[in-house]
Amino acid sequence: MNKVMQESETDQARIDAEAADWLVRHGDGSLTQEELSAFDAWAASDPRRSRTFAAMSRTWRDAADLKHLAHLGEAEPSGRASQALRAITSRLAMPRSIALAAAAVAVLAVVGSLVSVFLEGHETGVGETRVLSLSDGSTVVLGAKSRVVVKFTDRERLVRLTAGEALFDVRHNPARPFVVDAGDTVIRDVGTRFDVNRAGASVRVAVLEGEVEVRERRAPTAHLIKAAQLLRAGDALEAVEGQAEDSLVHPGSFIVRPVEPVAVTAWRDGRLVYENARLADVVADVNRYYAPGVTLDSTSADLRVTASFRTNEIPAFLNTLDSALPVKLQRGDSGHFDVSRR
Repeated sequence: MNKVMQESETDQARIDAEAADWLVRHGDGSLTQEELSAFDAWAASDPRRSRTFAAMSRTWRDAADLKHLAHLGEAEPSGRASQALRAITSRLAMPRSIALAAAAVAVLAVVGSLVSVFLEGHETGVGETRVLSLSDGSTVVLGAKSRVVVKFTDRERLVRLTAGEALFDVRHNPARPFVVDAGDTVIRDVGTRFDVNRAGASVRVAVLEGEVEVRERRAPTAHLIKAAQLLRAGDALEAVEGQAEDSLVHPGSFIVRPVEPVAVTAWRDGRLVYENARLADVVADVNRYYAPGVTLDSTSADLRVTASFRTNEIPAFLNTLDSALPVKLQRGDSGHFDVSRR
């Protein structure tokens, strides 16, 4: 083998390891915007990188059919995925397709084992809802235009709500806690049924049965920094993560108030119910059910709304906003609304 070929294969082995590391970090859904930009720069700098990442991504999606190749990779529960993959992809004599299959198995092995780890994403479109039956007996009703990533291990059941709303009915297991990660807000089940709505700059949690603990952190990768807020049946919490400059609510604030369970679950029957809700949160919800969409200027974000309307009545509701709030409306030919402060 000449020197050029050796250098090419060494470069490819390094690219394989880097691509595998990016694959794991993409898979857990926790990349920051800065990290996503770094990934884009990495992939754009060499066509082999983008090709390798695409090939590994396809293999990852097909990993459920590759369990018979598990003997090609050794589980390393305490190691990094890139370490396992370097061991595999360094076998340069191994056919490329087999190496990629083994790489996918190794990725699964690092986060646990093929039996004890379950990682899957689910999402819905505008106006669509879906019921998910989880492997532990819990259920999740996923609201319109929402997305969750489910990661179950032997020690923890983690669901990341990356967008939208979900209603959780949890089968309690103190030895294997159920945690919902909603950005800066983390909810831990204490045996309950609860709803989580991640709408723009706020996260809203409402408890229908049992109890949950809610904690706050400053960034998705930061440690939890606030003592747990315990919520019981009939409690609702609003965690404000950001707001307009003239807002009276500080980031990280927990606002707790009573809530009627029927109002919490009304969205399942096609009705949206709000009591003293931020206009920004109402608009975020509306955009999950109304395809033409609504644009809201930042100065109107913290205006408060009390309303109840069906999802097929959204245009009629929007047309009444300027009579109840200091806003002006502009409706385009497509049905899109622009809402601004007057």
